[in-house]
Amino acid sequence: MDNQSTNHANMIRTTNKYCADNTSATSGMAAFAPALAQSQAKLLLIDQLDQIAITTTKGVTLDTKALRKSMTSIALKCSNAVHAYATATNNNTLKAQVNYAQSTLDRLKKEEIDDVCQTIRDVTNTNIAAVQTYGVAAADVTTLQTTINLYRTGSQNPRQALINKSDAIKQIKELIKDITQTTFKELMDKMVLTLKASNPNFVNKYFLAREIIDLGSNPPPPVTTHITLITHQTILQAIILKIAGNALATGTEQFKINFGDGTEMIGTLGNGILTSYPHDYNIPGADASGIYTITITPITAGAFSLMDVLQFDNCKLKDEVIIPADVQPTGIQMPNNKITNLSMQAASFANLTSLVPFNNDIPDSNVNAYLIGLDNNGLLNGFANFGGGTNGTPSGAGITAKNNLIAKGWTVLTN
Repeated sequence: MDNQSTNHANMIRTTNKYCADNTSATSGMAAFAPALAQSQAKLLLIDQLDQIAITTTKGVTLDTKALRKSMTSIALKCSNAVHAYATATNNNTLKAQVNYAQSTLDRLKKEEIDDVCQTIRDVTNTNIAAVQTYGVAAADVTTLQTTINLYRTGSQNPRQALINKSDAIKQIKELIKDITQTTFKELMDKMVLTLKASNPNFVNKYFLAREIIDLGSNPPPPVTTHITLITHQTILQAIILKIAGNALATGTEQFKINFGDGTEMIGTLGNGILTSYPHDYNIPGADASGIYTITITPITAGAFSLMDVLQFDNCKLKDEVIIPADVQPTGIQMPNNKITNLSMQAASFANLTSLVPFNNDIPDSNVNAYLIGLDNNGLLNGFANFGGGTNGTPSGAGITAKNNLIAKGWTVLTN
């Protein structure tokens, strides 16, 4: 696979695994498990086709056992739809052509199963215009044919023409498009969104899994996005930044902290691990004021999307803190500083259930904006503390947002 297809396949694999590991979250939706099973079956085809794409069909070894399971699963989906249509139209001849149960297919010999699945595929394709309203799509027919072809190739069936590399690459792209645009976007994504109020943690992590991260072999392009902090070190002359990774972080994703005095530090993101990054300032800043601009930039592509908690308390921060849109943590704690503006895009509120700029110098208008941003994200049972220091007091829409958050189970403290 090329880099683009590999990145998409990795996203599909991550999403499938997350959903398979958290079935309790979706157990109340009967349609979710079959959709996930279809995604898993099609990912198997992608993996098998990729073996052909990177080698020769003469030397490739395909997993015929797994392919048979996938083939019969898709064939049953097609046969059930055709069976339902035949029953509704009293077409007993058509019904007989697809009247197969899982146990019947399981008992067929290896040289018989592909022929039966081929019949089901052909009958479904002939009646596709009529059966689409019964739960099967044209893409399923295409996928079933791909599975049959792979099974026959793996079984060294003499009737099956070898799948060449170009065909394999083309079919991989078609399968990726089918999974991402239909199974995910139109089915699983929509069902997961119904859980936003009742299970926001699952929803947030699901859509993190759905993000496509570029893991290509070439170095990532120059990074233009960064977290920006300004610290005033004339008295404290020390700082400790704390950053944690989310559930998808593996401990290998890296970012760089430039402390503004010529010193840099490399950080890594671990799952739920809040790591400290201390630094001592021993000399004044360039303008002799002791003021330094700190920047945090990703080294690993996609690292910012894996940050879960930013904790910058007692860091003598002042003026504006800039959080780019691709940083979407669940927690931001920056108490006991002199911050006047926490600059955040709407996307950075998406997962935020803890926002603590306690004891800063944030004006009324900004306090209102943060409360509205939190209210708009629709999450439950969070914590926000805008009290202390010279932080402003909410008014108008800010008061409404505060009351809305409290009604959603939030604890909200303001001056």
